[in-house]
Amino acid sequence: MTAPLGLFSTGDRASTTLVPIIGLVGFLSLGPGACTTGVGSGEPGSSGVPHEATASGGEAEGGHDHPDPAGPPVPKVGIANERTPMPGVTTGGKPTEAHLRAARAHGYRTVVSLLDPKDDPSEALLVAELGMRFVSIPISGPNDLTEESARALGEVFAQPDVLPLLLHCRSGNRAGALLALEAFHVEGQGAREALERGLAAGLGSLRPAVELRLGLSDPDADRVDRKRTE
Repeated sequence: MTAPLGLFSTGDRASTTLVPIIGLVGFLSLGPGACTTGVGSGEPGSSGVPHEATASGGEAEGGHDHPDPAGPPVPKVGIANERTPMPGVTTGGKPTEAHLRAARAHGYRTVVSLLDPKDDPSEALLVAELGMRFVSIPISGPNDLTEESARALGEVFAQPDVLPLLLHCRSGNRAGALLALEAFHVEGQGAREALERGLAAGLGSLRPAVELRLGLSDPDADRVDRKRTE
């Protein structure tokens, strides 16, 4: 089921709650166990603001929950190209139902998908059914690798009780790209350090696009190099 989303505020910024106008997968909020859709897809009508649905209907709390370098290891769930680029965060390819159930059994709390939610709406439903939070930040290609999308992921990390977290696309390439940009724009890491995080998370063919956004690539020089190799 899909529906337009409306914004309801209780007056306290920390308890601002998103609610469905018609209904989506349950009540929408910023609490754990949520389902989120429509973040920075670059498509017409995309708001660029995270929307979350939760079975619990809980409200957001203050504080930040960025991955803790001293946190416990994350159990593997078996997805393709599975990586653990930082404590509490697993990246990789698209999970199957069995992978999602394994994630739940291992105590995962959040699933972040970079795929278009229209491609597989059943994932959001299953994640909500399993009691985990689902977040959608559609990244279809280089044009969607924006600071806005990176900050959307940062907003997810900033919510309480989001870890362990599974961040996936189809292969891990887009997951690595977005994680690199989040490290740069949100966490304030240096460009090369942020790139290393992306590579550790599965960044592959999108590396040139990420390097360009991190200021590590000169587009004019790239064009000259391509002409020399043609």
